[in-house]
Amino acid sequence: MPLLRFFGLNLENNFTAPESATPIVNTPPTHRPRSISLTEKITAVILLAAFVVLRIKLAYLEHSNSDEPQHLHVIWGWANGFVPYLHFFDNHTPLFHWLFAPVFRSLGERSDILYPMRQWMLPLFLISLLCIARLGALLWSPRAGLWAAVWAAFYPPIFHMMGECRTDTLWTMLWLLALTIFLGGRVTPLRWLVGGLVLGAAFATSMKTTLLLLMLLLGGLGARLLIPHAQCVPFRKIALSVLMALIGVCIIPGAFIAFFWSHGALKEMYYCVIEHNTIPGTHTPARILRHLVSYYTLWLLPMAGLLWWLKKHPSSEPARDARRITLIIAASVFFPLLHSVWVVMTSQDYVPWHPLVLVLVAPVALAAFDWLAAMTKGWLAPALLGVILVGGEVLWFSAYTFRPIGKFNSLDLELAEVLTLTKPGDLIMDCKGETIFRERAYYYVLETLTNERLALGLMKDDIAETLATKGVAVISHNEKRLTKQAEEFIEANYIKVGSLHVAGKILTPDENGDCTFTLAVGQRYAVVNEKGPISGTLDGQPLDGPLIMTAGQHTLHLSARHKHVAIEWAHAAELGFSPFHFRDTTTAISK
Repeated sequence: MPLLRFFGLNLENNFTAPESATPIVNTPPTHRPRSISLTEKITAVILLAAFVVLRIKLAYLEHSNSDEPQHLHVIWGWANGFVPYLHFFDNHTPLFHWLFAPVFRSLGERSDILYPMRQWMLPLFLISLLCIARLGALLWSPRAGLWAAVWAAFYPPIFHMMGECRTDTLWTMLWLLALTIFLGGRVTPLRWLVGGLVLGAAFATSMKTTLLLLMLLLGGLGARLLIPHAQCVPFRKIALSVLMALIGVCIIPGAFIAFFWSHGALKEMYYCVIEHNTIPGTHTPARILRHLVSYYTLWLLPMAGLLWWLKKHPSSEPARDARRITLIIAASVFFPLLHSVWVVMTSQDYVPWHPLVLVLVAPVALAAFDWLAAMTKGWLAPALLGVILVGGEVLWFSAYTFRPIGKFNSLDLELAEVLTLTKPGDLIMDCKGETIFRERAYYYVLETLTNERLALGLMKDDIAETLATKGVAVISHNEKRLTKQAEEFIEANYIKVGSLHVAGKILTPDENGDCTFTLAVGQRYAVVNEKGPISGTLDGQPLDGPLIMTAGQHTLHLSARHKHVAIEWAHAAELGFSPFHFRDTTTAISK
């Protein structure tokens, strides 16, 4: 129970409200919130148990997001002694990947690696729910906090995103934990040092924490201005606490910076994390102003109304009012700030914002719940709530992300082929690290910002040159992410043998069995048709087995006429991978 007491929650005493305090006021509590009824406790426990079961089970059924194998590849790099940024590209800060490298290493190379790694996200999710419960208790009441946490558990954007193996899961948890620490007790340098340490961990997980910090600063400043001066913490004490918070923020990022500097990777880290994530011309004052005064600012209207109402109807605790003002302002400025400073919008960018909204609307939702309970004499409301939350979640999941039991995820199939076709040390060309367990031939990850930089000419498109120079034999092909030049090169020099492509060509000999062709990728090749190896000569040498072929023009003569033959990377042919009939890899997965 020490962790719960640190957050201010005491389960033995019915979620009794904690000592009241905020970043700007120090006032003893007088608020006596309504206690949580036994029916509500039982309902909440049943719903949270259902949440845990659903989250565990659905982790094995949900399709993989392209970001998940990308993050797993970075974790694999840490687990195998590579230095991020120096040996491979990553445009995220490193804490998440470093933290889970020991877990990844213990699991070994397996095609279903995604699912056990997803299960490790559940503790982060549960800590996030605990923080939401604490924030609700700080703003309104322990009852509001409890139900805000239950609703957050089943809210689809939170339920699914926080269940994925991605940096945003840890990032959101650290953000909520930092809020809980900053708002959860009296203003002291030690508390703010700890809060700054957690916020620094969020920075070491995602640079998007810059936005969250700005939100928090604006919220705290607004609360300081709106709360009567006599009820505020002395400025000198706040200044000292802010200084300690800034020191805390620098500790974990500073440790990582020192690590990469000692490994000669600081320049590469700066490019990957800072420079690569910015596009010249996207942060002009005109663009920022345009987003700040766009329709995104409509979020300020209901929040302004809520602030006005709080000003007219203050609670008996100025500290509680200050916390409400802080979070209301922070939540309201999120949208205009996000769209003015962030280049690419993704659904995961909103995950830290959703819990704030749920906490803020918890009293309204509880009022509706109480009305329904009164209308149904108390027994129907909890049952109806459970049906809506659990049933709605299952229906939403089934409609958008459900993968039937017994059907393999495409990522499983691809990884099974990767582990069969390649060995440690082999190079693979993929777009975002989706082959996870092998070194990538091309340094950059082909995600939105990379493709934008390629399109603008800020980066050289040397993918085809890299494949040819390094003699890359295996490719995970995703034409939606590849550049046109790279796509044309792959189509001309690789053949599909299942989920993967390998070096080779499909040839059509003439009536005499002769064919002249050009190879761009030097490798060890075999000449096969749908039945296997065939006889003849290649550049005058008998086809009595695989041959090492250099890049350039070659001449093939067949002993018998064949409609189609293939020049195929020999290792794939020897393992039974064929461009004429794909090998079944589901048995490899089941093993």
